[in-house]
Amino acid sequence: MLSGGMRQRVLIAMALLSEPRLLIADEPGTALDVTTQAQILKLLRELVDARGLALLMITHNLGVVRESADHVFVMYAGCIVEQGPTRAVFTKPRHPYTRALMACVPKLSGGESMRGIDGSLPDYSDPPPGCRFAPRCPLAVQARLRAPPHFEVAPGQSAACFLLEATA
Repeated sequence: MLSGGMRQRVLIAMALLSEPRLLIADEPGTALDVTTQAQILKLLRELVDARGLALLMITHNLGVVRESADHVFVMYAGCIVEQGPTRAVFTKPRHPYTRALMACVPKLSGGESMRGIDGSLPDYSDPPPGCRFAPRCPLAVQARLRAPPHFEVAPGQSAACFLLEATA
């Protein structure tokens, strides 16, 4: 019987057998305690450095993203709404969903109650036209019938939001 961390290491070893150039890690720390999660993330960083691998990490954990990724793509309802260098996106998020998502992360200082994003997720089998976040967006003035294009908001950083159209 293997622990969650050992199972994760076995899967990583199996993935490396064919000597890939790209390693895809989908939620590599899920269901692991924080110490084991840190060990797995350290192992992935070491493998990337030692083998020259590209690592595509799929995760909901913003702390893992902030500490592990060079570049981040923020997705909402299957669409990329913002992308850019991790530091730029975390320092100055531009898309309303990115801002709302980061506002949901509990602060270590406490004092604030947990908050979420108002509304509910769209039906993935029949998503709304235009911006998929518009029904939940506090800044949306009207539903758009077409999806917003990506506007470059900083060098190497873009966001898909009609509110950026005037400033792009």
